[in-house]
Amino acid sequence: MDVFPQAAARARRRISLWKARSVFRQALADPYYAARLQQAGLGSVDAIRSARSLEALLAPLPCAPLAAYRKARPDLRCQYPESVAHPLFPGLPANQPKNFRTRYPALAGPLGLLRHVARLQPDYRVRAQFAVLVLRGPGDGDLTGSDRSLLWEAFQVPVSEAFIGFDGELLAWECEAHCGMHVNAGAIFEEFGGAIYFTSLSDRGQPSLRLETGLSGRVLAGPCECGRPGPRLSAAVPGAFSSAAD
Repeated sequence: MDVFPQAAARARRRISLWKARSVFRQALADPYYAARLQQAGLGSVDAIRSARSLEALLAPLPCAPLAAYRKARPDLRCQYPESVAHPLFPGLPANQPKNFRTRYPALAGPLGLLRHVARLQPDYRVRAQFAVLVLRGPGDGDLTGSDRSLLWEAFQVPVSEAFIGFDGELLAWECEAHCGMHVNAGAIFEEFGGAIYFTSLSDRGQPSLRLETGLSGRVLAGPCECGRPGPRLSAAVPGAFSSAAD
């Protein structure tokens, strides 16, 4: 048996645990999470440090409804990045459209912005050379089949979707097979009762611990049709944020 993949997997788990401990410690300063961490027996830095696995940190923590968290944090806003590396095209920047009549290698932005740009008159519309990436934050609406058709007709390039955390970090992304969204190493996604919750391992300013995503579906572990391994998110309704597949 090849020991190198096993060693790499153990190293990734250690790094993820280290990141999770850091995020959990920051969450102690958030009144909303402080009470939940106390209830879960993780109300101190020592208790968090003593957890020996991600499961030990997450298992006792109750899931957080997004509406309740938004109510507790009325200033909470998703920071859509002005530029992000497109996950399907290594080295290709995907940018928010800023200037009319500009040709970008790829476009990225929240659905509302991309809808607006797509509906502009062709003479004023920006152009995408390779791809369009729809950035979806927690609680954002679905990218529907009609939206995909609108963006395709306007830009004539492949359209895919990505889920981002409140800090704008890309946490899951749709591949070319459109069989769900692949989960990045910087996040943990879990499914309870048909709703998907996430924990961001990157956002220390606005911690997201077992927080509701607004997505309905499942977390699948089997290989994707594109050939990539690892967990991915599959929509409860085909076409909601992927074309669903086992």
